[in-house]
Amino acid sequence: QSMCCPACTHVQLEQAVIRGMTNTIESYDPIVNNNIRNSWRSVQTVSECCGVEHFSDWLQNGTVWHIRALERHTEDELPQSCCPMQPNTTECYVTEVVHYNRSCYSVVYNTVQSHWKSLAGTAIGIACIQLIGILLSAILAESVKKYGKYSQFK
Repeated sequence: QSMCCPACTHVQLEQAVIRGMTNTIESYDPIVNNNIRNSWRSVQTVSECCGVEHFSDWLQNGTVWHIRALERHTEDELPQSCCPMQPNTTECYVTEVVHYNRSCYSVVYNTVQSHWKSLAGTAIGIACIQLIGILLSAILAESVKKYGKYSQFK
């Protein structure tokens, strides 16, 4: 079922967003510099949050993050973006009191909730522009069909 279906319930939409965020955590690789890593770093640093619903999301068995942490023998390590910037350290651990406890899903949800009118207006505006383009294309096609080849317009 599509995430953008008009008949989706609030719960279905919420579950789809959580599932999407969880999928990106599962494939987050601290070694590879890619959009997933950069997005999570940005969201967690700016929003002062950690994980989708809880910082323990990073410690789930099978995630790339957890596998890399086990390779380094640091299974309780979190991404640096889960902790406030501290001088002389680049590490962040569950055992530290300073890691963020806020859920990143709640931050994303609240942001969308507070801007939904703008998002909906933008989507409707883009749809209207596309509809106008389709209508103009149809008018042009009808004119070409009615008057024959385009060379007769000269």
